[in-house]
Amino acid sequence: MNDIFIADQAEDILADPIYQIPPRKLFGNFFYENEIALLLGDTNVGKTALAYDITFAVDNGYNYWREPMCEVPGEKNIVFYDLENSKRQFAARYVHKNFTLKNITRVEFDQRNINLLSRDCFLEDVENRINIQIPNLFVIDNLSYLLNSASAKESIEFMKRLKSLKETNPCVSILIIAHTKKRNMGRVLDQNDLYGSKFLMNFVDSAFGLGASVIDSSTRYLKQIKTRSSEKYNLVAELEIEGDPYLHFELVEWTPECNHMKQGHSRETVITDAIAEQIEELVADGYSVREIANAIGVSKSSVGRFTRELKR
Repeated sequence: MNDIFIADQAEDILADPIYQIPPRKLFGNFFYENEIALLLGDTNVGKTALAYDITFAVDNGYNYWREPMCEVPGEKNIVFYDLENSKRQFAARYVHKNFTLKNITRVEFDQRNINLLSRDCFLEDVENRINIQIPNLFVIDNLSYLLNSASAKESIEFMKRLKSLKETNPCVSILIIAHTKKRNMGRVLDQNDLYGSKFLMNFVDSAFGLGASVIDSSTRYLKQIKTRSSEKYNLVAELEIEGDPYLHFELVEWTPECNHMKQGHSRETVITDAIAEQIEELVADGYSVREIANAIGVSKSSVGRFTRELKR
């Protein structure tokens, strides 16, 4: 018999309690324990900010989504490979955060030895940290930095080795940030937008994309692209970039993706003086954004933006 395969009776697998424990959510239905997840998006769309939001939520249970997104807050030992930003840039973004980073190790390349960097060197560092530091969550920002000059064969080999590390360490989860190709905002965001070999998508358990929205320059949307652990979201999460007290995303509402594409721009409502007065009265009476939108026939995103401006 060939030693490279493992064979089990199907009924034995189903009867083993260890395989009956459902994986817990790290980031809603987007990302579960013991998965390799891919977060893709265009340059300057906010991928790193969202990756840190996810990391902070896992570390602290900080929840900006107004619903349970992480089922394991405070239990994880996290390593964040920040391969693009310097310590000074990281500090500028998060020095005014209102919570403590308890279990996060941030790793960057030593620029004095940058010529020694290789994919093998990186994977060896991941493996060493698994053996010594015992991290549960790795965040890699970003894939393009590591695979910039790699052939399709080399990229696939890199993903195979990451997958092997995950499979042989069942407590390990991996979130990888990747770039998209230059996108046409008139078409949907999908796996074909991944920069480089689209075969890399075969090696991940879940994938979600962060896209720019036609609504305005501070609005983004998050779309589930692939999942093996849950049903896919039918809607996308409309997000607003906030800078206070630190750079992060706030959930506005769940909407159809077409609202953020070029043909969906017309759905935005102009807030006239009369509408503004109605909104202010309803806010003063304690009505929610959803209730106000339903009452006066204005989109939730428009009401949400107006109410946030009122608070400033």
